[in-house]
Amino acid sequence: MTKNFYLEDNDFSKEVNQDIVYGFFTRQGGVSKSTYNSLNCSFKNGDKRENVIENRKIVCEKFDLDISRLMILNQIHSSKIVEIDEAHLGKIFYADGMITSKRNILLGILTADCAPILFCGQQNIAILHVGWQGLIQGIIDNLINLFLQKNENLNYISCIIGPHLSYKSFRVEKDFVDKINKTRPLFLNYIKKNKGIFYFNFLECLFRNIHDNGIKKVFSKDIDTYTNSNILFSYRYYKNKGLECGRQISVIGKR
Repeated sequence: MTKNFYLEDNDFSKEVNQDIVYGFFTRQGGVSKSTYNSLNCSFKNGDKRENVIENRKIVCEKFDLDISRLMILNQIHSSKIVEIDEAHLGKIFYADGMITSKRNILLGILTADCAPILFCGQQNIAILHVGWQGLIQGIIDNLINLFLQKNENLNYISCIIGPHLSYKSFRVEKDFVDKINKTRPLFLNYIKKNKGIFYFNFLECLFRNIHDNGIKKVFSKDIDTYTNSNILFSYRYYKNKGLECGRQISVIGKR
């Protein structure tokens, strides 16, 4: 389901409590120009700071929250996850995941080919920025361990994978295959060679990793960022053109 310029999922919405708000925002509906057009939410790629601030306000207004309630990480392609509460609002963290049990805090992740993944338990919610580096470093494993430490029942955790680079667009080189073989050999099942080119089935690998951690309620918005660059930012698409692009935002919060 699309509400203006952000995406929800009927199945995931049915699984979570009514006090959960979330959305995978597209690149549309903001104020940025040029290749950042228009809802770019990242300060790091050359867009005007005032445009990014206004775009983030637009996102928060969708949930009737002030921009001061939005937490966005400095993402570093890691397996690091931080716990967020009121005292952390406005602070800078270098990590790729957040978890909280607090209300009226909007957790946000920026992507442009990597996968945003939202999790909802009985007491805690979480969000991850997952690229191939974070995946093989075990960011999903780390998050599930955090849920267990907080006495969450895995049977009551639901998650949804947002728009990301799809199998047909995720070309990889031999060094990538070698790295997977050394670190997570089971993931080799999701790399296929076609006409001399290796492709990585990112979504199926994510599903496998999540399922292997005991979570069965897994949904996805299987929308390829690369071939849908008109509605989503894609780092690879713009890199091939020698250009910089923006980052879309995905969010989750509790009322």
